[in-house]
Amino acid sequence: MDELWGRLRVFSKRSAAIPAQEQGSFEWLSAAGAFWKDAGERAGLSADDVASQLGLPVNQVRFLELGLVGRHELSEHRLREYARTVGDPELYDQFRQRFES
Repeated sequence: MDELWGRLRVFSKRSAAIPAQEQGSFEWLSAAGAFWKDAGERAGLSADDVASQLGLPVNQVRFLELGLVGRHELSEHRLREYARTVGDPELYDQFRQRFES
């Protein structure tokens, strides 16, 4: 729980200062998180399942799926691994087209 509160403080200060729809804004991060969460759900995987397969603490996956992450946590390597875990290796490219163009 302490990690969540710490992230919320940092998240609110950083993302609130960025205009909506720009990369890193609250809205952008929320939509990006929902994109990955939906992919996991379509694959029938819970955050626990994804975390186990990725070898990550479940909170890291939950924070990603909620959009409570920093840009460094949206690395190509991590997102490609997430895409492979949910059985859709092309998902990373779809993410980039939707969120980084």
